[in-house]
Order: sequence, then C-alpha cells, then structure tokens
Amino acid sequence: MIFKGRYLKDVVYGSIDGIITTFAIVSGVIGASLGYGVIVILGLANLLADGFSMAIGNYLSTKSEIERIKEKRKKYHDLVRNNTDEQKVELAKIFEKKGFSQETVKHLVEEIALDKEGWEQLMVSEKYGDYENTNPKKTASATFLAFVVAGFIPLVAFIFAFGFEALKPHAPLISVIFTGLALFMVGTLKAHITKKHPLKSGLETLFIGGIAALAAFLVGFLLKGLVV
Repeated sequence: MIFKGRYLKDVVYGSIDGIITTFAIVSGVIGASLGYGVIVILGLANLLADGFSMAIGNYLSTKSEIERIKEKRKKYHDLVRNNTDEQKVELAKIFEKKGFSQETVKHLVEEIALDKEGWEQLMVSEKYGDYENTNPKKTASATFLAFVVAGFIPLVAFIFAFGFEALKPHAPLISVIFTGLALFMVGTLKAHITKKHPLKSGLETLFIGGIAALAAFLVGFLLKGLVV
C-alpha cells in the first residue's frame, strides 16, 4: 500500500511514456522500411536518453513542489498562532465537508487547536496533500526504472529476432501484441490514480498508444524517400 500511495503514479506514467515513445520509434522505422537493427539502436537510445530526461524532470518538479509546500507550512505556522479564530473556522469547514456532525466538529476543532504543530500539519496536508515522506530521488528512480523496463517491451521481439531467424517475419506482429497487452495492463493500473473503471482506463490507454504509433508509422512511411 505504501508503494501504491507514494510511487504508483510515477511508475504508471513512466511506464506509459516508455511504452508509447519506444513503440512510436518502432512504428516509424517500420513505416520507413528500415532494418531491425535501426529499431533496436534507436529504441535502446530512446530508453536511456528519454528515461533519464523524464527522471530528471520528475526529480526537479517533485523537489520544487516539496519546497513550495514547506513555504506554505511556514505560513500556517504563523496563522494558527496569530489568527487562531479564523483558522478554527477553516478547520471546522474541513471536517464539515467530511460529513461530521456539528457537535463532533466543535469537539475536534477544540482538541486539535491545543496541538499547534499537529494543527498546521493537518491544514497543509488537507490543502496540498501529504509530502513528509515524499523523496524526489525515489520518485525519479521509480520513473526511470518504469520507463526503461516497460519501454523495453516493444523491442523484445526484434532483439530475439537476431538470434532466431524464424522469428524475423513475425517480429512486428509480436511487438504489436506485446505492446498492446502492456499498454492495457498499465492502463488498468492507472485506474487507481484516475478513479476510472479499470477496463475503461485500460482501453483508453491502449487507444492513445495506438494513435501515437499510427502517427509515427505514417510519418515514417511518407518520409521514407528521404532515407539514403
């Protein structure tokens, strides 16, 4: 549950980006009628370069968000001490939205107001989410690993095709099947984040990936005359 709560989002979106961008390369190269070697070289280069880029972007954005929230906590540190009555009203609204009775809300507010540190943390968590245990390095690592591992799936058939001659004619179809299954499975995991039905989320992710692959294939096909 800790994994789901803290890193599922990074893993899911890293996986989706890895699969789609790598399969887009596969589709573009196939559209341009280039060899399997080109697919493998460009695919692996993409996994490392884009995976690293995504990880760095995730690290910087997460770090910036944590710093922003820490600044907000400094604000609440002063508010709960200097504007106690006003903040009690805000606190009461939070519990009222959660469905507590007026009597319970009043009791909770008075109890929480006695613990200023806990009070400011509660206000920050309610407004900006939990950040205390968020580690930018770990979120970046989760993104990178998910991108590389999931993004490797579209390449598997082409890599094995170099060792098994009989596999070569079927490598594109196998790649499509593996990629489609991977996109659907990751899409069902995404439902835990978006709160959609797993089947709907899986099909939606599969559709988006298919559109991206088709676009890349058409670009490769239309511009293959540029290849010398």
